[in-house]
Amino acid sequence: MRIDPILQALRGNPTPQRRAQRAVEGAKEAWKRHEDVALMLEELEAYGVGASLDHCPMLDSVINEPHRAAILVNDLCSRMGKALDNEPLGQVPFRHQYAGGISVVQLAEYGRAALSLVCYERLLEDRRETAQTVCFVGGERHEIYLAGSASSEIIEIIEEHSDHAVLDRRSETLAAGGTLSITGERMTKLVRHVHGRLVMLRLSRAPAQPQTAREFRLDNGQLVHRASGQREESRLELAMALLGQMGRTDAADALEDIAFEGSDHIRWQALRTCLSLDTGRGFAALSRIASNPADSLSEVAGSLRASLIEAHPQLSQI
Repeated sequence: MRIDPILQALRGNPTPQRRAQRAVEGAKEAWKRHEDVALMLEELEAYGVGASLDHCPMLDSVINEPHRAAILVNDLCSRMGKALDNEPLGQVPFRHQYAGGISVVQLAEYGRAALSLVCYERLLEDRRETAQTVCFVGGERHEIYLAGSASSEIIEIIEEHSDHAVLDRRSETLAAGGTLSITGERMTKLVRHVHGRLVMLRLSRAPAQPQTAREFRLDNGQLVHRASGQREESRLELAMALLGQMGRTDAADALEDIAFEGSDHIRWQALRTCLSLDTGRGFAALSRIASNPADSLSEVAGSLRASLIEAHPQLSQI
């Protein structure tokens, strides 16, 4: 394996690396001290704890005025570019990630809100062109497009039922100078074709009470998957799945308790896992829920109970 002489030298003397990092950190802090940026970040903090954009005039103008957004982003890129030109081994001091043709650099985060620089590359086309499903996760997203263009679909839920939804789909061209706002858990965006690249500044805010994420088939609106929007419930769901895979029958008592409290989503997952670990206990819990008309899961529990008895008549004795 070949190790570059510059990197080899750093192994014995970390001083150049610390100097490089100070340079890029200094560029970041200088950008944040810019009068407009400082005000924008102050308002982002307020927005992150629930303030409306109407009460955040600088943040609102950055998201809705392409010229102002471009000035602030260009200023950051210029400062950071100069720092990296002088110190190429410096690490960009922002959270960043790249996956599947999408690059994200998180410029700031406060509370439930985040301001990010996002780039879609043409590499996205192979994956997005054949997309069969679409996911609705809720929250707010405000995007202002700084460079490039792309073809997309705006997809909205017109009607939603327990196992399917009626989707409205319309084509939308995203291009430099344009803006797009998506709010609520019934609307989302699907990028189809990226013409070279698409660069945007995105302001996002998670809901105070995250709703269940739902994934539907694009062709017929059939429900494919549900996932809790609550981190605590997601952790609990993962723990239950692990207990099920481990065959931990001693967890059946706790799972039965969870099946009668909490959100419908987590209750249903607990019930299913309990059934897999202890059929008798799980089926008894299923029957209790099915026989209670006031329970929101009564109908679906009754349907599952009937199908299980049809497949395994001996369960009717429980």
